[in-house]
Amino acid sequence: MRLRLLDGRLFTRRDGTGAPPVVVVNETFAREVIGGAAAVGRRVRFLDADSDREPWEVIGVVADVTYRGLAVTGVRPEAFAPVQQIDVAPVFEHGPAVVAARTTGDPLTAVPFLREAVAEARPGASVATVMTMDARLSSAVAQLRFYAVLIGGFAALAILLAAFGVYGLLSYTVAQRRGEIAIRMALGAQRGDVLALVVGQGAALVAAGAVVGLAAAAASSRVLESFVYGTATDDRLTFVAAPLALAAAALFACYVPARGATRIEPMEVLRFE
Repeated sequence: MRLRLLDGRLFTRRDGTGAPPVVVVNETFAREVIGGAAAVGRRVRFLDADSDREPWEVIGVVADVTYRGLAVTGVRPEAFAPVQQIDVAPVFEHGPAVVAARTTGDPLTAVPFLREAVAEARPGASVATVMTMDARLSSAVAQLRFYAVLIGGFAALAILLAAFGVYGLLSYTVAQRRGEIAIRMALGAQRGDVLALVVGQGAALVAAGAVVGLAAAAASSRVLESFVYGTATDDRLTFVAAPLALAAAALFACYVPARGATRIEPMEVLRFE
């Protein structure tokens, strides 16, 4: 299953029938059962039935893994043992068992052989569900992926509408100042100075809006974190990219009308006004 090894080693072919019993435990087991001390090399017993056999030696510690869904919090202590060293019969007696098989080719081509192996090892047992690991993972996160796509679509639409809204509002505001711009030009103001003035005032509005928007985004991200697994409350890329996109639309909305107004003869604008 490619569990991430943190300490010690994993099983080898030598850890089979007749070899000293060994187990690999997860982080929670090492912390809660062994007490956080060095787990590798410790010997443990799991059941009263193990009292008449040699204790299990911990040979490795692996990272915790979530089995029951990403939304399920908390990991239980777990220990893994070589199948040759345990009695698998009680597993089948007390309910369904999950068997993971790893293949070198297409996993689905091995399904008939797996069914035959199960029937041979446990007559009367049936294979209820066969799924590839990719399909199982996809099924486990299907609802969360739907939430992510839905929220992402609404977020993209919101940014697009906000960009159009900011552009329309600021371009209209600058267009309303054509008379003011004409007077400044008639009094000797240079085009660069007028452009800098208009764009600077627009940038001040954008900066104020960005501060308010970032504060609201930081507060709402904690709510979003409960809906979509893995959502970071300090996603710096998003907090930078979204304001930059809206700022670019706002500054463009200020620059284009102001640039057009500075190219018109002041007398024509004043005569029209």
